Amino acid sequence: MPLTASTRAGRQARIIALLATHEVRSQPQLASLLAAEGIDTTQATLSRDLEELGAVKLRAPTAVSGCTSCPRTAARFAESPVEPTAC
Repeated sequence: MPLTASTRAGRQARIIALLATHEVRSQPQLASLLAAEGIDTTQATLSRDLEELGAVKLRAPTAVSGCTSCPRTAARFAESPVEPTAC
């Protein structure tokens, strides 16, 4: 079954891709980025996805707020990426 944004795995793959290419500072910002791609999600679902992906909030010594990263799972999805047109 191919990964699409309508599946949990597909949505999580897009989250990883967005976190890799954007400095995401909050869940609402991430939700907006997903919505811009046509992926509507609730805060609860997004929170669960980030937890499952092992996302962590990174803080630079001089930063006022942090950026989110998924170091544990990026490699897992690198082998089966979701094509942007599939989302």
